[in-house]
Amino acid sequence: MTEETKTPKLTLNDPIASETLERFTKLGEAQHNLALQLLRLEQNKIRLLAAAHQLDEQEQRLFEKVLVERGLPPTAQVEIDTKTGILRVLSQPTEAPKEPPKAAA
Repeated sequence: MTEETKTPKLTLNDPIASETLERFTKLGEAQHNLALQLLRLEQNKIRLLAAAHQLDEQEQRLFEKVLVERGLPPTAQVEIDTKTGILRVLSQPTEAPKEPPKAAA
């Protein structure tokens, strides 16, 4: 290559080519579109988490109902055989005193 065929060095006063400016614009638009898609995903994630939370609460209430119907405290740990419906108590929590003892005055 000769000196004449090399690309001339640009200065600060040389404008940026319109093709480069157009590419910057397209890249910015692509980033904006990705950000909108991410926002939609996060909103869907929140809706799914809220639905899962509701299901968890329903399941917890159902477990508590099953336990209380059998005279167990709602915090007892049990195992349920899903084929036979047999319930096996793993551990029952010990009841804490209803009121703490009063301090002597």
